[in-house]
Amino acid sequence: MNNSSDKKPKRYSGEFTCPHCRVFAQQSWVDSRSVKDRFGLMTTQEFLDYRKNIGSYDQGIVENFIRHLLERMQSIHVSKVPQSLSIAICKSCNEFTIWVGNDLVFPRKSTVAPPNEDLSSEIKGLYEEAQLIFPDSARASAALLRLCVENLCRELGLSGTLNKCIKELVRRGVSERVQQAADYCRVIGNESVHPGQIDFGDEAETVEYLFHLVNDIADEMLTKPRKLKEKYSSLPSEKLRQIEKRDGWWLIFQSVLKGNTSLFLLHNVV
Repeated sequence: MNNSSDKKPKRYSGEFTCPHCRVFAQQSWVDSRSVKDRFGLMTTQEFLDYRKNIGSYDQGIVENFIRHLLERMQSIHVSKVPQSLSIAICKSCNEFTIWVGNDLVFPRKSTVAPPNEDLSSEIKGLYEEAQLIFPDSARASAALLRLCVENLCRELGLSGTLNKCIKELVRRGVSERVQQAADYCRVIGNESVHPGQIDFGDEAETVEYLFHLVNDIADEMLTKPRKLKEKYSSLPSEKLRQIEKRDGWWLIFQSVLKGNTSLFLLHNVV
């Protein structure tokens, strides 16, 4: 079974997650060696096809000529392919990745998941910027992802430092999973800017995990509530009125205990 590190794009790997289609697929490689081999096979086949149409007494002369031509063309064309350049062609989407040495230089995007669709355009922009610079600076990506979490807290109506925002989320009853994810993003993001006691180890792997956590937090705080609200609102109106009548005063009481009198006033007006 492949783990996440096995699926990352790697030079001369037979299969990895394609940055274009995001499918874990087989890759076909082309470099200076394969160009020379393929060019040789192509030219040899052309010679064999051509040789069938001439007299046998001319075979030696033609063969020497073709071999000389093959050597000359290989030296001219193959020499123009840099030794450090290689190209992988995805067998799933037929798009290609370009490599110089062991570095992926095209496309300039990572294989991490795209941002959660329920994130605001501003936070999506930060997330995508973190994606773009991730191959060059994992630490810079970590700082941007920390900012994603902080801005999400602001959009949820929280204020103060990110540490205080997370504290308030805990007070409001957020799950331990969200608290831990937010604190992990906060601490790693802080350390990326002000190195301290934490050893990043595999820096890229650590920061890549932050992308997943940002989406996890958005899923818990935005996506799941939205989906539940949509499903709940689709119930028959009569059923909704019965539920409201059953729970109305209890919800108001709970709201007043939390210092929110707006629901109480609204109920009296209605």
